[in-house]
Amino acid sequence: MITQAQAKFSDALFYTGNAEALIFPNEFFDAAVCLFGMDYIKKPATAFSEVFRILKPGARYAFTLWETPGQNPLLDTVTQAIEMASDNSDATNPLQVAALLGKPSYPGGTLAAEELLLSAGFTNIQTKQLSLTWQPAHRHEILDLIHKSSVMLDKLIRSQPDAVIENIHDNIVALMRKKEAVKTGVSCPAILLSAEKPD
Repeated sequence: MITQAQAKFSDALFYTGNAEALIFPNEFFDAAVCLFGMDYIKKPATAFSEVFRILKPGARYAFTLWETPGQNPLLDTVTQAIEMASDNSDATNPLQVAALLGKPSYPGGTLAAEELLLSAGFTNIQTKQLSLTWQPAHRHEILDLIHKSSVMLDKLIRSQPDAVIENIHDNIVALMRKKEAVKTGVSCPAILLSAEKPD
C-alpha cells in the first residue's frame, strides 16, 4: 500500500509508523488528519496525546469514526447476520465487539472521543455526522465492501466459527436484498470530529 501511494504521489512522504509513538518533533505540523483509523488503535488516549504534541499551537486535528451499533445500518446488518447463523446474540453485543477489536477502553462514539480529546488538551471540539451511502451492484460487491473496506467488520465475521461463515455471508446478502440495497444503497454513517490545540 505504501509503495503504491508513493508511486502515485511522488512529492509526498509515506511511511509505516506507530500512532502511539510518532517520530515527529514537538509542534511540527499545521494540521493532522486520521481517516477511520482511531477505531483500531489500542491506546487512543496515547495516540491523541501524540497528535497534540506534534501540532503547532492553533492547529487542528480532524478524524472520522464509524457510527456505533444501533446507529450504523451496515454494522447492524452484519451483526444480525451473525446472530442468525450462530444463534448466539452474545457474540455481537457492543461490549464484546469492542473487546474483540482490542479497544475495551474505547467503545466508540462521539462522547468517548470528545472525552479523550479534552484529556489530551484539545479545545473547540466540533462534530458532524456524515451520511455515507454505498450502492452494491451484486453479491460480490456486498461481501467485498465488508471484507476489503472495513477491518472492523472483516474481523468480526472472521472471529466466528469457520462452519458458519458461509451462512453469515448468505444471511448478509439476503438481508441486503430484503432491504433492497441495490436500489436504495447501504447506509454507512460516520462521524467527523475536529479539535484545536490552544495557542
